[in-house]
Amino acid sequence: MRGRNQLIFMLIDNYCKQTSIPVPNIDYKRVWNIDPTSPADTIPRWLTYPNNTKIWDDDTTNKLLGVGLKPRVIRVFRWRPNSVFPWHVDGNVDQVTRFAINWVLEGNGIIQWHSKLELPKPMPKHKHLAYGSLVGKIEDKFEFQALGHACVVNTVIPHRILNTSDVHRITVSILFGDDYSYNETVEKLKFSGFIK
Repeated sequence: MRGRNQLIFMLIDNYCKQTSIPVPNIDYKRVWNIDPTSPADTIPRWLTYPNNTKIWDDDTTNKLLGVGLKPRVIRVFRWRPNSVFPWHVDGNVDQVTRFAINWVLEGNGIIQWHSKLELPKPMPKHKHLAYGSLVGKIEDKFEFQALGHACVVNTVIPHRILNTSDVHRITVSILFGDDYSYNETVEKLKFSGFIK
């Protein structure tokens, strides 16, 4: 039984890994000044947040910089209530984004992963939004799901957001460039003390 439990934890670790990195000091209303209970959809799904603001205390910032993790792009997502979003791999038609670190600022919803899905390239008008994309249904099979708060997320594995709550899911997702893979980043965060 011990071997089976270890295998389950190894599989979970392939999708996302919980961190103790504090919630970044981000006022999402600077980019999404909309009531989270409003049913209105927003396109695009995310907007960038100014990267010249101090989002963590000096200790957190220095620990991340000490292992080569410097925020490059800060994205604030707004996921419509009672919605199923497409399966996707982050990046664009030319390049995959290998990981992100996410926090849920408001609302609920979950991230689901399905490693065996084959995703077609996005339509030309969406080629800058994802490396691959596929519209799914709520009953689609998945391998793992998580809230995805304060997690380093493997964005190479096909995944989607499922928000079955009555309010928007507001998340911040920080990209640190593509120098490291998801697994390398997990090891760096362990070394810095952000993952136990």
